[in-house]
Amino acid sequence: MKRDSKHALLVVLLLASVAYHLTRVVLSISDLADPNAYPKAPFTLEPVSPVVAAVDDPSTGLEVGDEILRVGDRPLRGYGDLGLALVGAGKTGSLSVVVARPEGPVPLEVPLPPPSAAPLRWVRSVSWFFWISLCLCSSSGLDSRSPG
Repeated sequence: MKRDSKHALLVVLLLASVAYHLTRVVLSISDLADPNAYPKAPFTLEPVSPVVAAVDDPSTGLEVGDEILRVGDRPLRGYGDLGLALVGAGKTGSLSVVVARPEGPVPLEVPLPPPSAAPLRWVRSVSWFFWISLCLCSSSGLDSRSPG
């Protein structure tokens, strides 16, 4: 079978998707293995919704009923986005959120409780291993000039 540029692009996109999802799986497994390694959100969302259902600490500036538009530097489309933002915000101790209110979007810095333990170091190693392996696999055997 002759490989052309469309097949090569498809393989690269497939591998990028697998790498992205494997990273999320590794983060989920690490959270299950050590639930106290990462900070928890000081609020609860309504099921399948970006609307705040409960706030642990009212001094954060969040209110019940606020619709969260952005967490960190990304739009909030699901719990995965919130989880990734919390992992990144664990280093700074606060989570940047933008909420929708009647007066317009309001940016807030929500302080996070410190995690009770250091994150598992093997998670980063496994993530890097997956990324490097997939990059090497995607670059090998995709020369469209080779006979096939």
